[in-house]
Amino acid sequence: MASNLSGDRNHSTEDDRNFYTSMSRAWRFAVIALLAIGICFRFANLDHKVYWFDEVSTSIRVAGHTKSEVEQQFVSRGAVTAQSLLEYQTLQADTPWQETFAALKKSPEQAPLYYLLARLWTQMFGSSVLAVRSLSAFISLLALPCVYWLGLELFRDPRPGWILVMLLSVSPFYVAYAQEARPYSLWTATILLSSIACLRARRLNTMRSWVWVAIATTFSFYTSLLSLFITIGQSLYLLALEKSRSIQTKYLAAVGIASLFFTPWLIIIITSVKTIEDNTGWMRMPMELSSMVAIWIAPILLTFGDLPFPTTIDPVKTLGIVLLLLVLTWVLFLIIKPQIKTTQQIGLLIIGLPVVSGLLYIGLRVISSRSQVAALDPVATGGLVVALFIFALVIYAIRFIQSSANSKLWLFPLTLGLTTPLSLMLIDLVQSGQSSANPRYMVPLMMAIQLAVAYLFACKIFEKSPQLISRSQRWTGVMAFVIGVGLFSCTLNLEKSPIYQKSRNRHNIPIAKILRGVESPLLAEPQATLDLISLSHSLESNTQVQPLTENLSLLSNACKAKAQSLYIFNPSPALQVQLQESNSLEAAPIYKPKLLIPSEIALSLWSVKPAERCIPGKDS
Repeated sequence: MASNLSGDRNHSTEDDRNFYTSMSRAWRFAVIALLAIGICFRFANLDHKVYWFDEVSTSIRVAGHTKSEVEQQFVSRGAVTAQSLLEYQTLQADTPWQETFAALKKSPEQAPLYYLLARLWTQMFGSSVLAVRSLSAFISLLALPCVYWLGLELFRDPRPGWILVMLLSVSPFYVAYAQEARPYSLWTATILLSSIACLRARRLNTMRSWVWVAIATTFSFYTSLLSLFITIGQSLYLLALEKSRSIQTKYLAAVGIASLFFTPWLIIIITSVKTIEDNTGWMRMPMELSSMVAIWIAPILLTFGDLPFPTTIDPVKTLGIVLLLLVLTWVLFLIIKPQIKTTQQIGLLIIGLPVVSGLLYIGLRVISSRSQVAALDPVATGGLVVALFIFALVIYAIRFIQSSANSKLWLFPLTLGLTTPLSLMLIDLVQSGQSSANPRYMVPLMMAIQLAVAYLFACKIFEKSPQLISRSQRWTGVMAFVIGVGLFSCTLNLEKSPIYQKSRNRHNIPIAKILRGVESPLLAEPQATLDLISLSHSLESNTQVQPLTENLSLLSNACKAKAQSLYIFNPSPALQVQLQESNSLEAAPIYKPKLLIPSEIALSLWSVKPAERCIPGKDS
């Protein structure tokens, strides 16, 4: 079967087609059913989930505002209602396109294509959360036929393509970002289109096919600056495989034309280096190596499912245990595998003993620590087992495609999947940053993993020989289990977003519950304005919000006048120090969430009241 998927569909015999005919109706039903379910997941509860900081940024840019403008207006207006804060997200009928474009130029690190489409979309359908997010949901549907086309173009067989469609339809990661007012659904589609165009042009080598490479690459550049790494990967693939100087020259010419069309935005980027540095400062913040490694591993799992870990469990330690178990299982497999000679077993033991010993030591330290770990929780233990299974499956799929397919097949997922994460890791190594520790930037890696797994399933399930039907049925069960994990994960996320997606704003709901019915205004510093707008979606519409200036005497006077507690939303570290050192105020956090990783940025809520001795009528 591997040879049949390695490039020539004409080798299939009439007997092969007869063998598959009995399965065709069931497969058609499975594909259609999963497509329908996947579409429903993408549009379910679009307006009920947290509208987080990045989505607020999308809306205010589309409406022609910048972050600094919104912060300044919040300060100048004084006390307002939560409902009035949402006006900054609304595109006014008289807002010209020039204002939207001017706002986009103030964030040149964000390529403009998605935001221009969002501007056009909101003009037609409004600025509500449902309307804005529906653009991403509709764009995400484009990825479904594209991933089939990519599978067909790469493997020259429709079966891996249909498996890719099923996997992508119920992938909780792609479903989650299909429901977010950000460019990642569009980026997914442009990655697929540029990959299809690249493979097709190499096969056809016609002028029209190379023109499509230039067009697809241009759209990809204008969707995300990370598309540069996709182009580098495609270039490595073509230059490594293609000996024809003519094809190499045509590809480089197509990329050159795309770069030429991208020049207007490139000029904006070059002339706005300082702005980009300010806007992306979070990328240069240090992160613990253990946390980064855990996040690097996470996309392998997120491609197929979200693990049901309770919030009391440390995800970094849990992923560490998964990795530990995976390595130990692999070493045990190598030791007991009969095909390995005794001398090779001894060599593996000598080489692997220090590594395994170190991992065992770390694992025991983790398990014996005071933090709860997955092994102590039955639900999360099940998640660990599933995670270990998915890890093993992905590693086996990568090994399988590398060993059973020719380089034309396995080299493409390799270059597609590794160029982006490795480039970001290199940048982080130089800057001591955390840009690579973001699952949303790992879309190319997830696509590569799905290509390898789809190829594995297609080869194992559609065996040529009827004598191998039992093995084919077992692998059908494995694929059904993987799809079931995706369905289960998407069902769990129907009413909420995954914890990796909404960052600090996943705390909006518990903070809003605390503030429900509170009469005193909610105070916030200007730099928290966009988070405050995000929170406003969860607050009662008449909740009063008020900017907090640096003058704490005004806050102290307000507390004394009301003789009651005031609430401060997410005070900065500097303000927290001031509050705790104040003689006239008593301040304490009333909501401070448990962090997923030590360096996580999280929202908090503080209560401030006058010190007992400062309240009129009280003895000092």
